[in-house]
Amino acid sequence: MSRTVAVVGMGAVGTALAGALAEAGHDVVACGRRRLERIEVTDDGVTRTYPVRWAAEPADVGPVPLTILATKIHDTAAVADWLAASTAGGGHVVAAQNGVDQRERIGPLVAAEVVPALVYTNVERIGPGAVHTRRSGRDLVVPDGEHVAEAVACWRARTWLWSVRPTSARPRGARCSPTCRRTRSRRSPDVASRC
Repeated sequence: MSRTVAVVGMGAVGTALAGALAEAGHDVVACGRRRLERIEVTDDGVTRTYPVRWAAEPADVGPVPLTILATKIHDTAAVADWLAASTAGGGHVVAAQNGVDQRERIGPLVAAEVVPALVYTNVERIGPGAVHTRRSGRDLVVPDGEHVAEAVACWRARTWLWSVRPTSARPRGARCSPTCRRTRSRRSPDVASRC
């Protein structure tokens, strides 16, 4: 089922995720200052081009069922207005920001269910709206749960780029973000144990 997806943060990871979503047949809205009408993803030596709709301002987005947050963690507050606009009708936000505190950080900014995600794919930005990917075999890891399954179902159909794997625990070899490492001593024992 095709849906409209807003991607907030069209850097390397955001562009790769947008490409996978477009490949799966979804209407991708690229949110940000830089005008984009298409994106280009090179994977395994094959380059694919996808159309995207550009939203220059948060008011241009409107509520969507799925938002991908792919900014750096320290830029989250700067895109709060984009998140508020895209989640005004509820839905889901996939937080493609490696770390362990996505729900706590992003939850107060949105009217949607937050889905934490770990991104393992190595993505290199080679120009505006253009990336080169190197897959790891477990590209996007999300927690188990019914609401999570609904949010990530969009990647399961006809997508060439992402292996989406639910897990109930932190994947073996996963690394904590620098933010988490700096603050783990102030976190609860349960969160600190995941670092």
